[in-house]
Amino acid sequence: MAYALVSNGTTAGTSDVNQWINLFGAMAAGYSAFSKRLWPVVALDLFWASVSIKALIQIF
Repeated sequence: MAYALVSNGTTAGTSDVNQWINLFGAMAAGYSAFSKRLWPVVALDLFWASVSIKALIQIF
C-alpha cells in the first residue's frame, strides 16, 4: 500500500504516513510469520520495522 501511495504521488517516500504504513505492515507480516515459525521472515520483518522506527524518530 505504501509503495502504491508513493508511486502515485499521493505521499512522499520520506513522509510519516509512509513510515507508519511500513511499520504496521512489517508488524503484521512478522506476527503472521512468527505464528508459523518462519524465523528468517520474522528476522526480515524485525529489520524492516527497525528501519521504519529509525525513520520515524528522524521525522519527529
